[in-house]
Amino acid sequence: NANYGYEGFYTNSLFKFDEKFEPYLNNSIELGRSFVQPKYWGSRALDYLWQGIGAYLYKNQHIRYMFGGVSLSAGMPRNAQELIIYYYDKHYGDKKEYIHPKNHFKYAGNSIETLDTIFIGETPEENLKILKEHLGFYGVTIPTLYKQYTDLCEEKGISFMGYNVDKDFENCIDSFILVDVEKIKERKRSRYIKES
Repeated sequence: NANYGYEGFYTNSLFKFDEKFEPYLNNSIELGRSFVQPKYWGSRALDYLWQGIGAYLYKNQHIRYMFGGVSLSAGMPRNAQELIIYYYDKHYGDKKEYIHPKNHFKYAGNSIETLDTIFIGETPEENLKILKEHLGFYGVTIPTLYKQYTDLCEEKGISFMGYNVDKDFENCIDSFILVDVEKIKERKRSRYIKES
């Protein structure tokens, strides 16, 4: 962002950008927070949001990446949060260290060793079943945007690059994601990235 630098991005309030991330910025858009009011849950509200993003990408075909924060509610049990973060980091984590959380998430309820013994599947799909089963013990499910972003892309199309505890947003946990637009699945591309 030539006009504002990293300070112009909302995610800069949560994560420190390494200079190695700069090449991504020239052909990227930042996705801000989205919230669907409870009375619209189960409606097509989120689908309409995706259609708007897709129309923008269609008109701006130079954009290769989308990035931003995806939140886990602080109201979710801590062990459930840790299960979700472990799963997404294991299967979609990016260890390049281009992004650094300003208030780093730390495991408290579960140790990495314990989580290693829970997620024994060989594939993301096998471990997703394990994740859903364990979340059921806490009466919670995977947040919709976590599911939708990973379902949006082919393999290696989405990266979870860091986890920050947002003290200004009720201590929710924000995951920094990077989406490679070129790796959006064809069925999603034909549904969303088109002229409006």
